[in-house]
Amino acid sequence: MVPRRGSEIVIINSNIAMFSLFIDDKNKLKVGSFSTIEGLGGELYSERHGHQIKLLNGFLCEPFLSKTIVGSSDIIISIFDNAGLLITSLTGVASEMNIKPNKKNSSVFMTGDGLPALLPEALPLLVERRNGFPIEHGRWLTLNHDEKEAWLEVSLLDNRKPAYKTKPIDIELDGKTIVDIVSFLCALGEAVFGPGGYIGRNLGALEDYLSCNTDLNVPFNLRWKNSRDSEKRFKDCGEEDIYRDILVILKNSGVNVILD
Repeated sequence: MVPRRGSEIVIINSNIAMFSLFIDDKNKLKVGSFSTIEGLGGELYSERHGHQIKLLNGFLCEPFLSKTIVGSSDIIISIFDNAGLLITSLTGVASEMNIKPNKKNSSVFMTGDGLPALLPEALPLLVERRNGFPIEHGRWLTLNHDEKEAWLEVSLLDNRKPAYKTKPIDIELDGKTIVDIVSFLCALGEAVFGPGGYIGRNLGALEDYLSCNTDLNVPFNLRWKNSRDSEKRFKDCGEEDIYRDILVILKNSGVNVILD
């Protein structure tokens, strides 16, 4: 009998991405492995079916070659890099799993309002990170606004954050690259923690991080070069108040901001 609770979907990437489905938290009964996932960004939502996630191009283990439907189940989607290290795990609930058994090419379709979801632009960035944690500065500068938001989401989710050996005393930001709250958080996370560094994805998270995180050496000095360029760009995109809020949060957190 297939358990109705406690499913786990594991995505493992080697040379070809592999998605493995397990059921039962205790026994980890393997259902099968797949090379493709669709719908993690919510793109398969419809009024008729709700949110869908599809696992495609895979094979099923016994006894699931003879199964067709599995009821409501807790799920975890875990994404691993090429070295087998965990990038992240996403939890949710599938209302129903429809299994399409085929000895050469099986698939699983999941539906339910509780399925895990990422920003649509996040999955490609996670796929990119399967080669390892970012080591090059400025990758976020090549992204558009929505992709920068996804960059922050992925940086938050990535469990492989390196153990930073130094804590900031003096850091520097270039205001010519900081045009809104999203780009500011991308820039500050990288300036403090290095490539892929995360320090918040909104003002509330930034304030919490600055006040609670032991990875930081607060107070520290932050030199914001070309700050007038940033202030103008914030104003142009309707985030003038957010620019002022950033300065207040930094000051209240003990960060010595030098506006150049």
